[in-house]
Amino acid sequence: MKKVIFVLLSIFSIPSFSDEYKIIADYNVKISKTEQENSSVEIEKVIKKEFSQDKMIKEFLQYEPKEYQEYYASKWDVITKNIQNVIKEIRFLPNKKVLSIVTIISPDPENFTSKKLDEEAAKRYKQKTGKSIETLKNQKLSEEETKKTIADFNSAMAEVVDEKLAATVKYSYVDYTVELIKKGNRWEILDIKQLSK
Repeated sequence: MKKVIFVLLSIFSIPSFSDEYKIIADYNVKISKTEQENSSVEIEKVIKKEFSQDKMIKEFLQYEPKEYQEYYASKWDVITKNIQNVIKEIRFLPNKKVLSIVTIISPDPENFTSKKLDEEAAKRYKQKTGKSIETLKNQKLSEEETKKTIADFNSAMAEVVDEKLAATVKYSYVDYTVELIKKGNRWEILDIKQLSK
């Protein structure tokens, strides 16, 4: 589950790409400065689309248990405000290819492991309702009681995540390479790889 939370923090992106990236052409690539700059604008759009919030949300939700989906769906704005994607470099290669480096900056995932969040949310839930999640797990609840319990727990979880995000001082920096190729007049992504730390 820790990995899933890291994936969450790594993939949820806000369109906060830097215009300050380096544009480089390998020595054996014949391309004018103007063409580099124009192509870089198009490449940036393709990368933004690949790292778009909607696409990443869909990918992430397929790995999440159903009971967490509603919570995360309600918290995208809070989560994404604390994550930045920065294009560091766009390098033009032979054969109409490009290699770009994108850095994802997010709150340190160690603060957001499911176990820690669940424990703190359970404490917060008990403070707010006077009921223990452990006790409720062993009781037979009606459908309405179950929905209310989940909503109350999600609310407690949201408070915990908000507080952790507000108190974050340690961030994680993860670099990815994005390989693109020009087909006709369009740039397409060939591959995305996380660089080793």
